[in-house]
Amino acid sequence: MAVVVARGGAYLSPDGLAYVGTARLLVDGQGYTSPPGSPPIGNFPPLFSLVLAGVGALGPDPLTAARFVNPVVFGLLVLVVGLVARRLTASLALAVAAQLLVLAGADFLAYATSALSEPLFLLLSLLALAALGAWMGSGGGRQVPLLAAALLAGAACLTRYVAVAVVAAGVAATVLLAERRGRAWRSAFAFAAVAVAPLLGWFAWVQGEQGRATNREAVFHPPGSDYVLEGLRNASTWVTTDALSWPVRGMVAAVAAATLAFFVRRGIKDRPSSDPAGRRPAVLAGLAVLAYLGALVVDRFLFDATGRLDDRFLLAVHLGAVLLGLWAVRRVDLARSHVVRLGLSAIVGLQVANGASWVWDAIDDPASRPGGFVAPAWMASEVIDQVRALPDGTAVYTNQPEAVWFHTGRAALRIPEERALLTGEANAAYEAELVTMAETLRRAGVLVYFTAAPSRTVFLPTPAELERALPLQRVAEDEVAAAYVLRR
Repeated sequence: MAVVVARGGAYLSPDGLAYVGTARLLVDGQGYTSPPGSPPIGNFPPLFSLVLAGVGALGPDPLTAARFVNPVVFGLLVLVVGLVARRLTASLALAVAAQLLVLAGADFLAYATSALSEPLFLLLSLLALAALGAWMGSGGGRQVPLLAAALLAGAACLTRYVAVAVVAAGVAATVLLAERRGRAWRSAFAFAAVAVAPLLGWFAWVQGEQGRATNREAVFHPPGSDYVLEGLRNASTWVTTDALSWPVRGMVAAVAAATLAFFVRRGIKDRPSSDPAGRRPAVLAGLAVLAYLGALVVDRFLFDATGRLDDRFLLAVHLGAVLLGLWAVRRVDLARSHVVRLGLSAIVGLQVANGASWVWDAIDDPASRPGGFVAPAWMASEVIDQVRALPDGTAVYTNQPEAVWFHTGRAALRIPEERALLTGEANAAYEAELVTMAETLRRAGVLVYFTAAPSRTVFLPTPAELERALPLQRVAEDEVAAAYVLRR
């Protein structure tokens, strides 16, 4: 299904282009380096690019590889979700419900058909937690599951840095749920050491290559209330549909959560409360979700001023909510609680309908699922064709230098930033950089502003601001971009 949706190409965002471009350069023998216009290599962990490059070494272009790799990984994720849900709930029906909720989730489908690392990150993280749960279930006597959990967590960290939350959750669960604390601390240390070692090795290599392990700086920038509200709006679609207005979605989601909590609290089926071992998988999953949310908040407060609780960053929370929600449902005697049974059936049915609608729209109308940099409008852009035909030595300033490289093979310069993307701090050299850009454009240059850019550009000046600051003349325009030169 995901392969069919992505038949025209995997969705390619600026982050996706960084993964794909790095893989292309690696396959072409240019080493592990980021493509022109993309962030430094330390901005993204390497495993997803290495997977694309590995497939690309067999012949397919890495972008084509992404079209097939992520749907396959997503299929494996759905399979593992069913196995984990069966372990959590001891119910085949609830395991199937978990698979349907993931398989039909519009957010899961969107990233299964993209050139982004989310499916691989979710699969590795879930496998790591499952292996750790198996080790705990064995009483800690077998060390192979613990080693497997650590290696899988390490691979997850090399896929997305936020996977350190999986390591933190594993350490906490190992200590909190152990019967013998002394032995638990030793096991927790061993797990953390093996899991973090690949990430430390990666940072050491990046340090040697670019002089610093990461391009992040710790600057305190607390978000406003819209940060939380965006997260709640996105989370509300997990039990209802975005066809409803936000207040209605929020009320429906709140009622569903409160109803489930009420029946669980009543303890109609309280066997897990008298069986601590039976709670371990759920506690481990809960710790992982809390650690992940904590990592997102820390990142937003300290390292990324533009961080959002959008569907991409909440994808792991959505997966955790599915598993923990069905575990909570299992604690309710469904034979006696018709409200919970009917409510769960309604949620599953609604999500399946939403997912089917999303797939139908994506197949039937490419405009309903923009392909990012490979959308039809981008591929047919006359402005991009003109940039491709520019003489060598012509400077190109743009708000999307990675897009210029991807479509034309030319290295481009980013227009001056009003504020730094990650820190949000004002650029003190902004005016001087505008003057430099104007001088370059006057000699031999063109400014290309992509108005259909599939990324956050709030840190950059708008076309109107640039036209007020400089004597720009628009010489070409289409639905993707506008090209400007400096008036003589």
